[in-house]
Amino acid sequence: MIVDEAHHLKNKSTIAWKFVNQLKKKYILLLTATPIENDMSELFNLITLLKPGQLLTEAEYKRRYVDRKDPLQPRNVNELKQLIQKVMIRNRRSTTGVIQSTRTAETLVIPPDSEEQQFYTELSRFVKAQLQGSGAKSSPASGDGQGHTRTSRLKIHPFVLKNLLRQAGSSVACTLSTLHKLFDAHSGLSELELHGVQNLITLGELLASSTKGASVNAKKTRNGQKTSSAKMEALLKLLMATPDQTVVFTGFVETQQAITEFLRATGLEVVNFHGGMSRMQKEQAISDFRAGANGAVQSFALQTLEMMGAAVEVTEWGVYDVLMPDGQVKRMTFDPETAEEQSACELVTFGTPFLESLLEMAKSRGKLQIRRLMARSNVSQKMDKKLADLVHFIKCKPPKITRTWSEENLLLLCHFHVTFHGDEVVEDVIQILIELASLADVTHLLPALESHWFIAGHTPTDALDTHDSETVHSGEGDLGVADLGATIAVHALQPQIQKRVDSIRQQNRSQLQDELGRSQHYYQTTLAKLEKQLLGTIDAERKDRIGQKMDATKRDRDHRMEDITRAYDISADVHLDQAILYRVPVVCIETQIQRRTDLFSYVFRHYPWAPAWNPITCPVCHQPTSQLERGSESWHCGCQ
Repeated sequence: MIVDEAHHLKNKSTIAWKFVNQLKKKYILLLTATPIENDMSELFNLITLLKPGQLLTEAEYKRRYVDRKDPLQPRNVNELKQLIQKVMIRNRRSTTGVIQSTRTAETLVIPPDSEEQQFYTELSRFVKAQLQGSGAKSSPASGDGQGHTRTSRLKIHPFVLKNLLRQAGSSVACTLSTLHKLFDAHSGLSELELHGVQNLITLGELLASSTKGASVNAKKTRNGQKTSSAKMEALLKLLMATPDQTVVFTGFVETQQAITEFLRATGLEVVNFHGGMSRMQKEQAISDFRAGANGAVQSFALQTLEMMGAAVEVTEWGVYDVLMPDGQVKRMTFDPETAEEQSACELVTFGTPFLESLLEMAKSRGKLQIRRLMARSNVSQKMDKKLADLVHFIKCKPPKITRTWSEENLLLLCHFHVTFHGDEVVEDVIQILIELASLADVTHLLPALESHWFIAGHTPTDALDTHDSETVHSGEGDLGVADLGATIAVHALQPQIQKRVDSIRQQNRSQLQDELGRSQHYYQTTLAKLEKQLLGTIDAERKDRIGQKMDATKRDRDHRMEDITRAYDISADVHLDQAILYRVPVVCIETQIQRRTDLFSYVFRHYPWAPAWNPITCPVCHQPTSQLERGSESWHCGCQ
């Protein structure tokens, strides 16, 4: 759960604070620039949402860390800092490095036009009448008959009235939205008051309609009225005087829409960004703002060319000279006007052949790379004893070598990106190396493999030099076997993931117990205080209220304990980041195994570049084994 503008939860008696507190959550992140506005208790309420008991109970917190005379001044500052630093990260603009340029704040006062002034005056008069009407006292005749007066109830909520004035200060367009809602809902207004709202709507719509159709060069007139507001014209002057791209902020979507329509009518390009947009729409808006409509194409093309190993140089504005890996030189641009002006410059945009070729290249690269080790493989002599030590053939005589040869074998290296989710997120890269002939885990050969130079290939059908090979795997078969090898690699990955999960749990155990202890102390103290209040009163209604508070506190305690425990649960997300298919020389040693009068063959494999033997695995279940037994059709480890 992510709560933006979290200072709105500073009061734990509000519905908002209670709502967030009651929601079950594994993670919660509070974002605010003002964790304290009025007094130190606001900080306590926010941190209690994160970790109840982190700052003890409210009474203990005030006694130890808040100045009695000034509720905004802390006591025991160093001790309080140590507690807060465990749950709060404080960033200053000066330390983030996000904003490198100097900021200059300037306030421009824009006098409203006469029509705008009239609208704002009438609106202010309406709001003032509503507020004064709520506090105006009636005559004795309208009281209770005993000479007592009473105050009339406010017909429109003060927040709505305050917001109306804020909206009027922003634009007429967003004020109209609220006025229409008031008129449609009536809000208990009298006919006279409704008539006043209707007059405001009429005046506002006249103003709003007059802001459309503006041009850069001059203000046109419509029935003697200007076609834009004073603020719109001031904004336009600022934008025209600024050569760079500009970000314009506003607090209301309706104002944003009005600004967009006005600026687009002047010929300026505008990109909207607001909270009502989907994630994809926001990302697209950011991309469009950064580099115009062709920004996404440009970013993709340049990144793909870099991945291919191409050299890219900007020769002039919007023009790129590209030296492709095959030596071909290409001049390209992402701007249609530049492509028209320079006939030798190829336009790269949606649907063009070069972009399509880059898309195909991006699809085929980064998934499976092919590398080949160029090395001669010599067959060692007198290996009989070594072979007998590698595996025991049940009820058989020791193996005897019948012939040896060299061939090219396939090793699949899988790079897995693993993300461990717990109280903190930990990322890791785990490599698994699988021998595809026997599907054995040979990750122990990785250091030796990485110490050699390889020839890189781009497709599975690279031409092979087969002078030393009697067996060469077909390119199409490589991919099928690689898929199976990746599956085996995933199985080999699981023990390593479990080992890491156990290690993280062990590291977090003391922290979990500490957090549970603090929360238990917080709730025990709170319940004890409520129980004392319950025993100290004889008022039935008050007892009922205290009992309800105790029940709510117990429910809150139970689900908080669940939240804390759940936050320390460890889960792992795994995805295959990269796969490399190594073609390496291997010495194949065919042996003859005798069981009674039957003779069977078995092939051992030795990597002279490591040097190491290929692990013995069961041909049936593909698990490592130290002994093999002859079945009706093949060797197995006893799994049959």
